[in-house]
Amino acid sequence: MQYQPQIDGLRAISVAAVIVYHANANWLPGGFLGVDVFFVISGYLITGILLRDIDNGRFSIGNFYERRVRRIAPALICMMLLTIALAPLLLPHQIMDLGQSLAAAMTFSSNFFFYVETDYFNAFTNVNPLLHTWSLAVEEQYYLLYPLILLALSRISRRAVFLGLVGILVSSFAMAVITTTSNPQLSFYATHTRAWELMAGSLLAFGTTSGPLLAATCRFHQQSLDVLSALALATLGASIVFITPDMAHPGWATVVPVGATVVLLACAGQSRLLGVILGHPGMVYAGLLSYSLYMYHQPLLSYAHLAASSSGSEGTLTGLELSGVIAATVCLSVVSYHYIEKPLRHARSISRRAAFAGFGATATILVALGMSAHFSKGYMSYFVERYADSDGVKLVDVSEEKEALAIIRRPARAEQHAPFNPDARLKVLLVGDSFALDAYLALRAGSDRDVSARLLDADDGCMDALAADLSGASDTVACVRHASRAQIAQLLSEASDILVSAQWLDSTYTNFLPLVDALRGHTDANVRAIGSVQFNDISSVALLLARNGISADASGPVMYRNLRLDRLRSSNRLRQVLDSTGDIGWIEKRRFFCDETTASCQLFDSAGRPLIWDHGHLTVHALEPYGRFILRQLNESVVAADKNQIGSKGDEQSMMIAQGESS
Repeated sequence: MQYQPQIDGLRAISVAAVIVYHANANWLPGGFLGVDVFFVISGYLITGILLRDIDNGRFSIGNFYERRVRRIAPALICMMLLTIALAPLLLPHQIMDLGQSLAAAMTFSSNFFFYVETDYFNAFTNVNPLLHTWSLAVEEQYYLLYPLILLALSRISRRAVFLGLVGILVSSFAMAVITTTSNPQLSFYATHTRAWELMAGSLLAFGTTSGPLLAATCRFHQQSLDVLSALALATLGASIVFITPDMAHPGWATVVPVGATVVLLACAGQSRLLGVILGHPGMVYAGLLSYSLYMYHQPLLSYAHLAASSSGSEGTLTGLELSGVIAATVCLSVVSYHYIEKPLRHARSISRRAAFAGFGATATILVALGMSAHFSKGYMSYFVERYADSDGVKLVDVSEEKEALAIIRRPARAEQHAPFNPDARLKVLLVGDSFALDAYLALRAGSDRDVSARLLDADDGCMDALAADLSGASDTVACVRHASRAQIAQLLSEASDILVSAQWLDSTYTNFLPLVDALRGHTDANVRAIGSVQFNDISSVALLLARNGISADASGPVMYRNLRLDRLRSSNRLRQVLDSTGDIGWIEKRRFFCDETTASCQLFDSAGRPLIWDHGHLTVHALEPYGRFILRQLNESVVAADKNQIGSKGDEQSMMIAQGESS
């Protein structure tokens, strides 16, 4: 395939859109579509090379993968080393997350890792230095099998290649549309819902190498070509400006920028307009740097945002600061491209075996380093020792807190399935995961004899199965540990209130309503859900406070900035669903910790002791005040009536703690 400088100009537009979006999403709402453009370009170029080699009888899978390694490995590894070198600036929970993403990136599985861990469109969580490697993972997973599929189809016939490519495109697009509706997070990151974008470029390459088909679309009069090119450029630009993360993506809206990119690629070698705009030397040079720019921009922006967050500016960078980060990205990319990527890519002294061995050994070392960061919890012990004598908040001893909880849990576990106290006014049955266990322990912690609490513990991922089990006929309910159906039936029939508590993941909160229907088939109790609230790891954030000499009393604003907004998202979605039904109560757990009016969350009591020991599970110091908080909600006539007043009683928790300590 003959080199077309206009394609590098198109790459420049793509990478610029992505960088601007990551710098400030408000500046270019659809900048994330630059990745989709990259996918189309990649499919076009790689398929063109593969078809040319297959037609000339010189295709070699070894040669193909060697080219991939030489193309992607140098900048990828240098970017990883830069990210690791800056890691001491991070907190332990961030180092632990970085280690996980490092291992995922070097095994080209980061798209699925970030699907589980990260919301790409959430400004709070998209600052992971390696978040951008998800798209590289998609490409490498795609190209793991695609060359072999193309070779097999080529040995049948040219028609088989065409039908096969069309089949992959149609099926992938259908899966994208369906999955975006049911699980948008998975659809965004998954290879099977992105393959159609690469396939759009692949079909264009097939058409241009086959003579008829798509290549004929650009055999127009020159003036018509320029008009078509101008329309495609304008369409792509409008897509980047007007398509927003709120739209279903990838899906029907994505067809617009993908289609515009296909037209631009088809016309790239013939349109004078594209030659002037995309073929401009500045655009072409930026396109040549595009891979380097894409690799380095995310770590630099990420560390800059994290540094700003640590300094108390909530992670917001000024325009001047962003300009500096972008300038540093460009300078680093220029050096990387000319002195690392190009020399190693074309170095004849490095054999194929040496290239594979070098990349494999380096990847193995980086994966091991990443796993070390994960299993050591971000090298927490080192930081604890270093800041042990700080004047700031007390560092959290997780082992000590868990040991104290274990003492309380043992007798509570022994009684969790026992019949309710018949003299109790409130008979509260907790259902759910470890957060339900917290609520159960909290209600037991008080001395109120009018309250009797019991627990059916089941992971929130098991709620759909639990609903089915409750309607079944077997003697046991698989999702509820160590409880017979008779015990469960008795607890359901005796309960005055049922509280379902879980961390409410994207993939599980939708199972709540079927569970409620199943529960109501066995009980007349009032059913309520307890919302989820999680923070960044308290040990790590306490270290941040200690490092900066911030006391427990003054820690509220910092803790508010460490709210896991991505985890709140699915909890809030569940609340919206329940609001629409009108007959299921809601307890906003966030109110126990946070005052929304002052943007503050109190996670330490007046003695400086932590109220959570990880990202959201309660310590023994929080149990009694949390129990009083729950009872206050249960004693309100309509819990959901104050749904628009979250935070109106933001000092409620501190008052409860003070009352508990004085009693």
